[in-house]
Amino acid sequence: MKVLFQPIYVTTPHFETELELMEEHLLKGDEVFVLQCKGELKTCFFNFKHIKSLCYICQQQFKNGINLLGKKVNIIYYPLKNKAGYDNIPTIFEDIDQLKKFKLGHAELGVCTASSLISTLNREHLLDTHQYKDVISREINNAYYVYLSFKEVLTQIKPDLVYLFNGRFSTVLPALNACEELHITYKTHERGGRIGYYTLFDNTIPHDIDNISHEIMEYGKAVPEEQNIIEGKRFFEDRRQRVEHSWKSFTKQQQFGVMPEGFDQSKKNYTFFNSTIEEYAAIRCWEKPINVYDDEIAAFCQIVEAFLHLYQYHFYLRVHPNLAGFDNSQNKRIKALENKYSNLTIIPAESKIDTYALIEHSEAVITFGSTVGVEACYWGKASILLGKALYQNLDCCYIPNSHEDVVNLLSQEKLPPKSKKGALLYGNWDLNRGSKFKHFHHTELNTGTFKGQTISMNFAQKLRWFIIRGTEKIIEPKFLKCFFNLDSLPHIAFHVTLF
Repeated sequence: MKVLFQPIYVTTPHFETELELMEEHLLKGDEVFVLQCKGELKTCFFNFKHIKSLCYICQQQFKNGINLLGKKVNIIYYPLKNKAGYDNIPTIFEDIDQLKKFKLGHAELGVCTASSLISTLNREHLLDTHQYKDVISREINNAYYVYLSFKEVLTQIKPDLVYLFNGRFSTVLPALNACEELHITYKTHERGGRIGYYTLFDNTIPHDIDNISHEIMEYGKAVPEEQNIIEGKRFFEDRRQRVEHSWKSFTKQQQFGVMPEGFDQSKKNYTFFNSTIEEYAAIRCWEKPINVYDDEIAAFCQIVEAFLHLYQYHFYLRVHPNLAGFDNSQNKRIKALENKYSNLTIIPAESKIDTYALIEHSEAVITFGSTVGVEACYWGKASILLGKALYQNLDCCYIPNSHEDVVNLLSQEKLPPKSKKGALLYGNWDLNRGSKFKHFHHTELNTGTFKGQTISMNFAQKLRWFIIRGTEKIIEPKFLKCFFNLDSLPHIAFHVTLF
């Protein structure tokens, strides 16, 4: 059996996940091919600006990891020359929507380019395609280069199976597209439900809701009912206690039990919990991530306005903590709502107000895909879902089809919560999803050892990095810590806020 890997993101635990899979295939006697970038890519998620010292870090991390494998792997390189521009790719796009829709044959170049740049550039989901036309041009042409090169590699090697990370970024989705075009089986990988686990997705990406729904239901059937209850409860109660299983807790900085000043329990209080739009703004299978409304701002405004004349109604908007510190359009549009409506109170992302206390004291919660939607169900609150979510098919939330449906739900004397059964299924799956590492010892979210050793640079490699770094005029300050380790680099998790 021939297996092909494309290690494009050499941070822990993602690179170690690929090393784990390589080792398992080698032990089975399979032929393992690894496509290494030696600087051919003009941009990647690890090294957006193609900084030489970061290329060096990536290549040394790669070398150290591969050397820890007990048997030989076949290292191959990108076979084509990366052109500055391809004739069939536009030099400018009118807006972000036009960019996301752009395809070239089987290659979904626009959506993966948008996904990478939105995450990289201030989490700006309304990216100005004119201001960033040069950046977009570099990213999308590089994505096409990945597609062409990966297709050439697939044609030459003819692997039986390909492993790819995550699947949504500009250096990965084109490779996935090439696999689909040539009918080659692939798996995407991501973090598991907790430290020490990883997940694989067969011929799809982690964001495929239909696939996830099926997986949750099948997992629930495969284990005793008692486990669904016990492990489901553990998932939700651990989250409330700020226990970090697979990704950082966004409520860790909040103070237990703290409520908004002036919260009037005699009123019918409803809370919006929004999500970071960056996480779902450009996903190949999420063409319309918000239901009923054009976007979250339209939802806030139309719902609040519908109840302005009813003094007993009050709405709170708990801005997602993951938006703290970002001066982007999502935060600006939310800030513009301050003092606009007498029945709306905005709780900033940085606020210490407790998310779970808000859930407990709200008549119902309104979410756009965040885990709070299913958590509210577990804690006995009615939950209204206005966006896509991995739990949307588990009958744990109300999913309205129109604005009138939303108003009717909120107008009820007491909107009953849905059954906890679906929530418990979700909690059990989320906590236990994935396969346990055999060769990688996962210690914390972004640290661990593979076969007893770290893959970080040794002293000589760090010294060489320091020399390379010294020759560069500009490097982003957040990357300085790379001299010692990679903990400061951006990490993208598969988790629900969306994840």
